[in-house]
Amino acid sequence: MHTASLSSKGQIVIPKALRNELNLLPGTRFALSVDAGRLVLEPLREPEFDLDAIHAAVDQLAGCLYRPEVAPTSATEDEAAIVALLGSEDRRLGRGQP
Repeated sequence: MHTASLSSKGQIVIPKALRNELNLLPGTRFALSVDAGRLVLEPLREPEFDLDAIHAAVDQLAGCLYRPEVAPTSATEDEAAIVALLGSEDRRLGRGQP
């Protein structure tokens, strides 16, 4: 059995062995309750991911890249458009090729 003392500031240090056993990390938040005269500390575990939030994000993004009214382009066409854009930026900024 482990013991701890209550400080003048109302703080209790959880012994390292218990922190390790329960994988309690600095910043872990706890729900506190009283059960039959006992203080119960229950770690609040954040889920690693929220599946509902992921589904909502996917639903928001669905279709944003495919637009049937715009014809798809090839990688070569995309590269040519980028080179043309960068060339026009260079000329606009006075950095044209000699």
